[in-house]
Amino acid sequence: MVVSSYFINEIDDKLLNKYLDQIYEMSNGYILFVEPGTVKSYERLMKIREYLLAKGGSIVAPCPHDKKCPLVSDWCHFTVRVERSKLLKDIKKGEAPYEDEKFSYLFYSKNKEKHAKNRVFRHPFYGNGFVSLKLCDELGDINNYVLTSFNVSYTTNNYTIEFHFNISITKSDEGNGCTTTVFFKISR
Repeated sequence: MVVSSYFINEIDDKLLNKYLDQIYEMSNGYILFVEPGTVKSYERLMKIREYLLAKGGSIVAPCPHDKKCPLVSDWCHFTVRVERSKLLKDIKKGEAPYEDEKFSYLFYSKNKEKHAKNRVFRHPFYGNGFVSLKLCDELGDINNYVLTSFNVSYTTNNYTIEFHFNISITKSDEGNGCTTTVFFKISR
């Protein structure tokens, strides 16, 4: 596997394809790009995505598909909380012992890989009585999933578990959707 991290924005556009060809040849099957979680980095990753998909293979993550990215006025990025060293706190004049690092990534395989059904690409929003999830699906669509009506019952002595919730799915581009009720019960 070849890993390219916080580097592609430093490469001139004229040299990007040459760099991609080199790491493609060096790779035994997988290439991972990790870049700052900025619009500029995301746009560069989308160019890389197109270029590598034209060679065959598939995207392993974060995309659950090999179709054109459905994000238009947004960009795919994630956040991880990292510990700050004393030196970093002094340099940044920060008090918190951590910082939230935003990043974008692309994980490519030279082979066709089985895709995930959906990928959560934003932190869940927890409201009063519901949880909202924004997902990209295997068809290349963005969907908003809203889970509501939680009913959980758990008894350890009798080994009874009941789990019930409603799922409302709204396709963001069409504004329509459906509601499904899921009921799960295990009894002894």
